[in-house]
Order: sequence, then C-alpha cells, then structure tokens
Amino acid sequence: MPYLECQLRGIVGFELPIARLRGKWKLSQNRIAADFEGARAGLAASPIEREREVAAADPRRGQSR
Repeated sequence: MPYLECQLRGIVGFELPIARLRGKWKLSQNRIAADFEGARAGLAASPIEREREVAAADPRRGQSR
C-alpha cells in the first residue's frame, strides 16, 4: 500500500463538546507603550466600526477609555 494511503487510513474524525469559551485580548499590550498606542491609533482610524470599538476599549484595564 502506498505511503499516503497508509497515512490517510490513520486519520479519524471526532467531535468535542464546548463547555466553556474564554477569550483573551491581544493588542500589543506586552509591547512598549508606543507600540500599543500605535496599534490603538491604527484601529481608531479604521473605517470599520468594530475596529474603532476595539480601539476604544482598554484591555489593560478591562474597560473603555
């Protein structure tokens, strides 16, 4: 049996129920302040409303600016 066919036979599908989903802010907050502010300013200038909303939120404090 060719190598690829052997490998494909080992692939199995499965489902996992999701009991909890936790998100995490990642907006350059682990960078220097200038980098964080640059990312925030770029989002604030976006024509996309959701990006402007993200810019208004402050993940370091868990609240809006």
